[in-house]
Amino acid sequence: MIIRCTKCGKDSNKLPCELKRNADHFCSRKCRDDAKRTKQKIKCDNCQKDLLRTPSRIRKYANQFCDFKCKSEFLRTGYINVHGYRVFSMPKWHPLRCGKRLGRRQVQEHWLVMYDHDPSFTVWARRNQWTIHHKNGIRDDNRFENLEWKAPGTHGSGISVATVNPRELLSVWYRLLAERP
Repeated sequence: MIIRCTKCGKDSNKLPCELKRNADHFCSRKCRDDAKRTKQKIKCDNCQKDLLRTPSRIRKYANQFCDFKCKSEFLRTGYINVHGYRVFSMPKWHPLRCGKRLGRRQVQEHWLVMYDHDPSFTVWARRNQWTIHHKNGIRDDNRFENLEWKAPGTHGSGISVATVNPRELLSVWYRLLAERP
């Protein structure tokens, strides 16, 4: 069967079994190797930064991103779980990606909002079973003004950590860090 080379456009003969194996077809090894090394200049779909990508990667993925942060900002949709919270899948390296309930892969949006505001305290609070309370009771309303910290065991009691002076809260936090072995 006569097939046109993907790289140079020359016609070449291929067996039917070779056509099924690969999407790209080349007339020689030289054309194949050149095509694999060739990268095209495209723009990140989120930040418009210039990227170099192989043609096969461009064909494989509808959107192209420079890193996972750009991808997650662009695809900031997630889904709403059975409890009413918006949930996002996060990469392995993300510090909030932990917890038994969510399968260690997903993070609820209200944790990401608090993490954007104060990363170090949020990671500490998550590890020490603090919770985040939605003041208006709407679980997918994740504006920073609507969220407040709750110490372990105080979520249903009406005791709010948000009424405490932030400097006092930080002094307690630093004291607890100093007490750790």
